Amino acid sequence: MKGKSFQLEQTVPGSFFFQGLAGGILSGYVFSATLALLVQDDPQANWMIPFTPIYMVMGAIVGVVKAAAMWGAYRITGLQIRVAARVAATTILVGGVSGFIYYKAGVIDDVLFAKGVTVTWLTALPVALLVGSRVKPWEFFTFGSIKASSGDRIGSKSVLASFGTLPLRFLSIYALGVWILVFICKDEFHTSMVDVRLLFAVPFVYLLVSTYVSFRSPRKLVLLVMGILMNIPAVYVFDISQEISFRDEWWSEYIPDVTTMAGMFVIAWVLFLVSRMCVGLRTRTAPAQRPAVVFYPHTESDHHCLGSRFSEWHERVA
Repeated sequence: MKGKSFQLEQTVPGSFFFQGLAGGILSGYVFSATLALLVQDDPQANWMIPFTPIYMVMGAIVGVVKAAAMWGAYRITGLQIRVAARVAATTILVGGVSGFIYYKAGVIDDVLFAKGVTVTWLTALPVALLVGSRVKPWEFFTFGSIKASSGDRIGSKSVLASFGTLPLRFLSIYALGVWILVFICKDEFHTSMVDVRLLFAVPFVYLLVSTYVSFRSPRKLVLLVMGILMNIPAVYVFDISQEISFRDEWWSEYIPDVTTMAGMFVIAWVLFLVSRMCVGLRTRTAPAQRPAVVFYPHTESDHHCLGSRFSEWHERVA
């Protein structure tokens, strides 16, 4: 099966390693999140949160091993397996192993076993999707663009400007991952209360937007207005949390963490806006046009001159 996705390894050696590393880290997080969903009825389900970094490290190791195996198979056979085939192979492998365990181990609880198979499949999926794809994991640190007035997206060649985007990017992704796990593990979040749903949804949208704009920023004016409007609630939360006590509320234990995160996000947004406002936006100049090639028609004298020269050469050789 020939495809273009594996060609990244030819231009950037080591791509398989970084793709396996990134896929394994993501697999570890997916395993923790899906396992937390599986045991969310347990009042002590939040024990999953501290173990998530361990699962991510273990997933990174497994991802690198799987990437090395795929790279070796590619080097030996030259086959470039498409993403659909990789997902299908992963599904068949998980299904086959699960079926063998089901019939040989004597499974008692079919529902619990089906959930376990789902967790296993979802955990194996990120590595299958990333290894051999066109995704460049290192662009997580280097990629970033801002929209110019002309409509083009322009990246910054300034190292300092690029570093200025990283605090908001890392903080947003980290907080988003932790917030999702907290929502899954806390039984209070699964009630039908509207305020509890909003308590989750508002920070979730804030973190999601912050992550997105750190990679693909809108125009400077739009970004500046967006940054100010989005961080007014963060400044307000940071301010009132210093004075109000929530002794009788179940979510009072989160107030110190929320206060700290609000302050960190305001600082990260300030650094991000300064770095983005300093990006020089230059419109692209149209490439110089190559001179047109002019073909002159052959005249009768040109043919006559060429024929005369050929006759003279033939007489000399003869």
